[in-house]
Formats: sequence, structure tokens, C-alpha cells
Amino acid sequence: MFLFHWGLYLILSWISVLKSNDFRLS
Repeated sequence: MFLFHWGLYLILSWISVLKSNDFRLS
């Protein structure tokens, strides 16, 4: 269960980084 939450946190942080990059490009 711990690994699942850690992976979910990693994905959410990755998405936020991608979104910030998209805003910079646009």
C-alpha cells in the first residue's frame, strides 16, 4: 500500500511539472 501511495505522489508531481512546462512554452 505504501508503494502505491508513493507512486501516485510521483505521478502527480510529474504531471504538475509537465503542466508548468506547458505554461512556459505557451
